[in-house]
Amino acid sequence: MSPGARDTAERAAIERLSKALTVFATEVWRVRSRLARLSEAERAVVRTVEASSDKMLAALESLGIRIDDPAGRTWDERDAVTVLVFEPTDDVTRAVVSETVKPTLFLGESLLSPGEVVVAVPREKPRNE
Repeated sequence: MSPGARDTAERAAIERLSKALTVFATEVWRVRSRLARLSEAERAVVRTVEASSDKMLAALESLGIRIDDPAGRTWDERDAVTVLVFEPTDDVTRAVVSETVKPTLFLGESLLSPGEVVVAVPREKPRNE
């Protein structure tokens, strides 16, 4: 194999690995998020799943992959997220990420995959005319 062909094959392999790790990291986050919402009785049943997800997360972290869940934080347009919807609500005084649909993934400090979020924004008060 020529050096040029080898470089092309390596870049393609890295791209495939990057896509696979993005899917894997997102699904680990989804499993962990769902487990966190279970009652204590339900959690007792799924402790082995939780232990497996802990190991998967540790494996990702050992590769330098960081999963960032921005839920609950003030929204900043510079964040590495795609806003799926801005939801007007009476419960906030500033834009806040109310739900993470997909976490933001980083490889070291480099963005691997932007997150997808729902942002709660203050409901506009009707103007008195």
